[in-house]
Amino acid sequence: MLPSAIYGKRSGAVSFIMTNGQGGNTRIIWRTSIKIKHIDTSEYHDIIIHMEPIEIFKALSNESRLQILQWLKEPDRHFIPHEGIDMNTTGVCVSQITEKLKMTQSTASQYLTILLRAGLIKTERIGKYTYYKRDEEAIKKIADLFKNEI
Repeated sequence: MLPSAIYGKRSGAVSFIMTNGQGGNTRIIWRTSIKIKHIDTSEYHDIIIHMEPIEIFKALSNESRLQILQWLKEPDRHFIPHEGIDMNTTGVCVSQITEKLKMTQSTASQYLTILLRAGLIKTERIGKYTYYKRDEEAIKKIADLFKNEI
């Protein structure tokens, strides 16, 4: 199933739908009567061009992924650091997140991939470990976009 958005030219309403991509089996999953106005995204262009809004909403629609973002905001408070790693500048290893979530590493990795695709986190590879941290600049720009335009 592929997510899509349809904009009603007459009503200005937006419907989000799921379709199998073969012209059939379409179902509306969310409809809003909010009128869409023109949004000037020029000041957010550098960040928006790398992120699809649907990916951002998808990433934020899961309690565990939101929890990961909250933990990564203050990693020293929530995680025990690897030796020689400053979690505030380098980030947190997937094994630390897995342990805190009490989920499999596969599930934690999938959640981190979704957050990464949405542009909400970034990675740094050191040796055999990948460390994850919030992309504060991107999060601020997304928050500003919502505050000012939606």
